[in-house]
Amino acid sequence: MSENAEHFSEEVTTLDFVNWLTSATSDGRVLWEHRSNLITATLAGSTLVQFVTSVIENGSEQWRLFTICDSQGEEIYRATWLTARNGLPAAAPRIDALFHAASTLSRVN
Repeated sequence: MSENAEHFSEEVTTLDFVNWLTSATSDGRVLWEHRSNLITATLAGSTLVQFVTSVIENGSEQWRLFTICDSQGEEIYRATWLTARNGLPAAAPRIDALFHAASTLSRVN
């Protein structure tokens, strides 16, 4: 498999996971915690999903970094707000939808 095809395959799998996670979040099956500029969820198997956020000019919160880490803490997916729009156009609306669900339904700690 070529490097480009391999990257595409990994991206599709990750986006499927993001879609599932958005649905599971909306259904209340995944709990998110909101602390300062972090919104995090720990899934079965110790997978950590995290958004790093910042407040933008209009006072609303926006994600800047989205990561998925495995049970050993190794980063297996990373997207910044900018790269999601420029280099991963299929990812941007899906990650945005997950961020909206997570930030709306997160517990503030």
